[in-house]
Amino acid sequence: MSGLGFEYVCSLFVAIGSFLGYAPLAVWGSGSWAGVVLIVLGCVGALGFGLNFLRAVASRNWPTAPALILKSSLVEAGMNSRPTYVADVEYEFFVNQVRYVGSTIQFLRSEGGRGWALAALQKYPQGSTVEVRYNPANPKISALEVGCDSAAYYFSLIPVALIVVGGLVIHHYWN
Repeated sequence: MSGLGFEYVCSLFVAIGSFLGYAPLAVWGSGSWAGVVLIVLGCVGALGFGLNFLRAVASRNWPTAPALILKSSLVEAGMNSRPTYVADVEYEFFVNQVRYVGSTIQFLRSEGGRGWALAALQKYPQGSTVEVRYNPANPKISALEVGCDSAAYYFSLIPVALIVVGGLVIHHYWN
């Protein structure tokens, strides 16, 4: 926040909150802004997970179309000493003579292991033809596999944990 400064904005929230007797505005000056940030991040994460979970469930009933695998390669990612691996798969398919390109193997799939990535690449080699499931209302949304990986359920706990910890931080500063 150039110009006004973060401290000034926090003081303004405290003043307005105190004047109105409204604690959520006053909480910004108390140091519990970190709790608010954690709750917001948790909500965004939960929204993203929820959207992909709904897509994973709905994909079981989506129509199929033949898809040509355009690209199938192993990508090494990660910035630490233990790299993660991703199967970079791209495919094309046609719905009502309109071409679509997708890259989703499965909604909510836990990735990272070299073994998983190599197995996916063997399943979807470049040049092969496979079935793709697509959203009939928006064929740009598609996946090669239906449902979601069981490990993805554990990752859904991360946004919940952020919300809980954020709430505890705010509770600590309110009391």
